[in-house]
Amino acid sequence: MAIGQPRVEFDILSTASNKSIYTINISRKLSTASTTTWKTIANLAGQTTHYIDLLPNDGISRDYRARNARVGYTASAWTATISAQPAQ
Repeated sequence: MAIGQPRVEFDILSTASNKSIYTINISRKLSTASTTTWKTIANLAGQTTHYIDLLPNDGISRDYRARNARVGYTASAWTATISAQPAQ
């Protein structure tokens, strides 16, 4: 990652009872009323993660959400949505 690269950073803490067997799914979409399509941007193993989303410096807000998932099981509900703009 280049120094000063526009990005969104956040920390995620899983609350699953057996964190080692779950994956954290992260999804993103543009923060506009007309955009309803979420795109999975990461599937991360483990109970906590510091996620960095590298983005263009376009001033556009994005919505993010996360959940716990495990193959063969029903995934948890999505977290509340958070909105963020790229910052350097």
